[in-house]
Amino acid sequence: MRGKRVSPEEDNMLKISTDGRKAALDMRMVAGEPSSTPSKLDVAAARIATIWAEHRDNVYREPETGEISARPGALQLVFCDLGTPREEWNAYDELRDQLVARGLPANQVRFIHEARNDAEKGRLFAAARNGHVAVLIGSTAKMGAGLNVQARAIALHHIDCPWRPADIEEREGRIMRQGNQNAEVGIYRHIVEGSFDSYSWQTVERKQTFITQIMRGRLDVREIDDIGDTALSFAEVKALASGDPLILEKAAADSERTRLERLQRAYQRNQHALTRTIASAELRFDESARQLPAIGAAISASVDTRGDAFRMTIGDRRATTRPEAARLIQDWTAQAARHGVPYGRREQPLGQLGELGGQPIDATLRKAIGSVPSLELSIRGVPAQPATLYLDDVRKDAMSLIRQLEHRVGDLPALAERVKAAGVKAADEAARAQQALSQPFKHADALATATARSSAIAIEMRDRQQPDPEPSTAAATTAAAPAIDPALAELKRLTAANFPAPAGSAPPSPAARPSTRHAPPPRRDSDLSR
Repeated sequence: MRGKRVSPEEDNMLKISTDGRKAALDMRMVAGEPSSTPSKLDVAAARIATIWAEHRDNVYREPETGEISARPGALQLVFCDLGTPREEWNAYDELRDQLVARGLPANQVRFIHEARNDAEKGRLFAAARNGHVAVLIGSTAKMGAGLNVQARAIALHHIDCPWRPADIEEREGRIMRQGNQNAEVGIYRHIVEGSFDSYSWQTVERKQTFITQIMRGRLDVREIDDIGDTALSFAEVKALASGDPLILEKAAADSERTRLERLQRAYQRNQHALTRTIASAELRFDESARQLPAIGAAISASVDTRGDAFRMTIGDRRATTRPEAARLIQDWTAQAARHGVPYGRREQPLGQLGELGGQPIDATLRKAIGSVPSLELSIRGVPAQPATLYLDDVRKDAMSLIRQLEHRVGDLPALAERVKAAGVKAADEAARAQQALSQPFKHADALATATARSSAIAIEMRDRQQPDPEPSTAAATTAAAPAIDPALAELKRLTAANFPAPAGSAPPSPAARPSTRHAPPPRRDSDLSR
């Protein structure tokens, strides 16, 4: 098929896959005759019958009323997409016959295909919820979504493997669902060792791995790696189906290595974050160290302005009362801010407004996007919040600015303590981050061991798959020459017949042949035979 020696209508990968899935379920679906060993249906029937016997006396409550149901017994859900009911032999009827042979009442083993419309589905689902159905068998398309029979569901069986991880999730969502009265349920994935089940589970594993990566929502990576627990579960089922114990060991080793690699990546990300933390903390510490002398100088120059001691200079004029200072601020601002903020800029420095409490006061006109400009008054060289008031409000009453400025001057000692505490906090943060940065990755040895184990298993698996060694080159060439080039053999025969070699002569050994780096020897008749 790969070499296109057969037409797609005669055979294609879909047909091969379907035959492989059917053979894994029961050989009668392919060859028409049962296999000599128990089929998947035999094993599944035995498992289902055992679970039925263990839970046939379980007591449940009616979902509608909440009262104890007079009918005991749990429910099992069986999913099988192949061998659906039909006139000839099929997997559904075979499974029911085997369950009945093991003691289950025939009327308690039902097929979802019996319900042909919504009304019949409703009656079948109600019977399953009320204990009249012990085993409900169906396909993903008919029973994978919208099935509300979880109240008594004690076990779910995957007889075959669908093509999409979402189908498996939908199937298992019928039992792992709110309203299930069982504290613990069982999910069984039935596989045949060494069968096409391995290919089926490998397919959903590959799809689930990719889907899990996409669902993380990260746009900063350009690679896909195996991270999902669901994908690992699929890998384990695939390994079991392969029949090679090394594959299961490889799946487990790869899972452990992947887990440790994720921890290593998290450790490396944390190391980078710690480096940034140290740099940020050191900047904050340096800033605190730079600000403290300026604040100390401002504290030394402070003059009390409380009560009648208030004095403030605005421009070249001196005010002894707060209302007078407010009027002077209005006049000064009207003159200094008459041009506003230049187009394209957010702020316009206005220079020194004056002095309050021994501190020089600088003014800035600031304009936010879509808002009225505001006047900001700040103590020069001190990292305190400026006194702020909208320009329109300054024109009405500037008393708010006076109160804010007096508070800033009086708060200088407390500001010094806050800046000092921030510096100490930054230093402690940098020290802790530095200590954490020096810690090595604690799972390094385990990761090295897991990586070595995975590689060793891979090498062992590769060695098992190596073909038999080819025969020696000389022997292969000698044996194959007549078949590869019969014309050359015939030419040699004719040459020997028409140009016989001198008596006693023999073809020279390879070592005696002339080198192509030197001129060839004179031609002799024996050269033709040679």
